[in-house]
Amino acid sequence: SIKLKKHDYKFGCNIFMLDEFENEDKNAEYRKLFGDTFNYATAPFYWRDLEPEKGKP
Repeated sequence: SIKLKKHDYKFGCNIFMLDEFENEDKNAEYRKLFGDTFNYATAPFYWRDLEPEKGKP
C-alpha cells in the first residue's frame, strides 16, 4: 500500500488554545497533536483588540 506523507493542500484550523491550558504538560501535548495533525493554522487577531476606539489605534 501507499501512504501519503505530505501534500500541498493546507489542512488546518484555528489555534486559539495555543498555550491556554492550565499547565505546561497540556500545552506541550496540544502543540504536538496540532503539529502532527495540521500543516496550517489561523491565528486569532481581532481588530477591536488593536483599535478599541474607532480611528484611535
